[in-house]
Amino acid sequence: PVRKTEFIGNSITCGASSDLSGIPCGQGVWHDQHNAYLSYGPLIARFLNAQWSLSAVSGIGLIHSCCNLPITMPQVFDKIDLRGDSLNWDFKRYRPDVVTVCLGQNDGVQDSLKFCSAYVDFVQQLRRYYPGAEIILLTSPMGDQRLTAVLKNYLSGITKRVHRNGDKKVSTYFYSKQYHNGCDSHPDLAEHQQMANELGRFIKNKMKW
Repeated sequence: PVRKTEFIGNSITCGASSDLSGIPCGQGVWHDQHNAYLSYGPLIARFLNAQWSLSAVSGIGLIHSCCNLPITMPQVFDKIDLRGDSLNWDFKRYRPDVVTVCLGQNDGVQDSLKFCSAYVDFVQQLRRYYPGAEIILLTSPMGDQRLTAVLKNYLSGITKRVHRNGDKKVSTYFYSKQYHNGCDSHPDLAEHQQMANELGRFIKNKMKW
């Protein structure tokens, strides 16, 4: 397809802990319940007749990652192997028309100034790589009530800030509910489809696709 999409995020975007069709939660090994192909990003791309790219690492955050992960997304986004933080990626090879960013779940509730400043910097980093892309900032689909309220507030402020800086092609999308029926409170495959349905319609309207 001519259209191109990119989905930036953590284990949710990876499709981690979502697929219980073969091996139940708590059995097998951790990867046995993963299914990136049926996660919300690729589902949206197929709905929109677009190519897709996932730039995601389980456990990663914007300024704080979980599970003793020694990296954050802004540090490694320009690499081919994000987890290994190695091999520079050539951004001319893939220029998405729309980019979604789903970070914050692993950060948890952080200091507003520190988190928002780092997020603005990351949006500016993305803009340098993708001058014409529509960038959409997402709340965490598995966030609890407290984290979701904080992220809505922070993302609204971040968007206003980048708009004041002259970048009008940044927007937000807030998921309608919490999705957490998979393993370790992650979204399951049915919920990934629901997430894709709501976010996919938003992107379709936004991009006039």
